[in-house]
Amino acid sequence: MRRPVVLVLVWVLVGMLLVATGLGLALRSSIGNERTDQQRLWAIASLLHAPGDTTTQTVATSTVPAAWKMRAQIQELLSQGESNQTVLATIEAEYGPSSLADPSASGFGVFVWVLPVLFLAILALGLVVALVWLPRRRSARSERVAAEGGDGSVNVLPEDWRQYL
Repeated sequence: MRRPVVLVLVWVLVGMLLVATGLGLALRSSIGNERTDQQRLWAIASLLHAPGDTTTQTVATSTVPAAWKMRAQIQELLSQGESNQTVLATIEAEYGPSSLADPSASGFGVFVWVLPVLFLAILALGLVVALVWLPRRRSARSERVAAEGGDGSVNVLPEDWRQYL
């Protein structure tokens, strides 16, 4: 009777992981070229970090001089008709990969995207083990104890120590 419940839980967790992954990919690629240049400027600026900014703010909200310079550079590139991906590539080439707010999906940056999913998968596996394996183990132990005719307690104290309990 427990097996269908566990299967439902596993499919719900898999579905949640797929939905979360889909939302992440949709949000990551949400800066389309159909927006106005001003909207595109702020969308691109929200994906970048300014060099020298020690906060976690993006270029869109940072007030350091480098952020002002990067916003002006993004505006110039957009006014020249460059695509969003070209602007991001230009900024990354000039300022380095640390200028990207989100880690890249290649190289070492893959770990940042994979580790949370891997953690959730391990957590789901632990939940399945706890729901399926542990009750079976307990019931097998109680059946074995009942077959042996005992109450399940083990007497490990020597006789002379029992007087102190």
